[in-house]
Amino acid sequence: MSGPPFGVIRSLRRGGHVLLLAAFVAFLAFPFYWMAITTFKSTRDLIDTTHNPFLFGAPPTLNNLRVLFFQTDFGRWIMNTIEVGVLVTLITLVLAVPAGYALARLSGRWGHRLGIAIFLTYLIPPTILTEPQKIVRSPSASLA
Repeated sequence: MSGPPFGVIRSLRRGGHVLLLAAFVAFLAFPFYWMAITTFKSTRDLIDTTHNPFLFGAPPTLNNLRVLFFQTDFGRWIMNTIEVGVLVTLITLVLAVPAGYALARLSGRWGHRLGIAIFLTYLIPPTILTEPQKIVRSPSASLA
């Protein structure tokens, strides 16, 4: 007895891969679709539970964009975000480049041990590192 031809198996595998890829793309693209559709919906259409949330129940509107750009400090918020991002990047580079150079030049037994210790520190979840600080800083913590 022989199984199905090789070409059939190959096309089924390819179809499965395409289907899996399409599912991932749809899953990852959905938040962007949701943001785009809610941008152009009216407030009444967003609140109304009788309408399909994935479609427009009322005609699209630009009112939400008008409120965002003209009735809020959106421009200031964007500039603050850019400023903080640039400053954090510069501070990180100023501190990390010399430290990386020093670690790269460090050789011998201590350099190897320090490199492993730094690597193992990255494996510890940040919540485990911050939990003792929360306990110590809480008002109910007593040292007695």
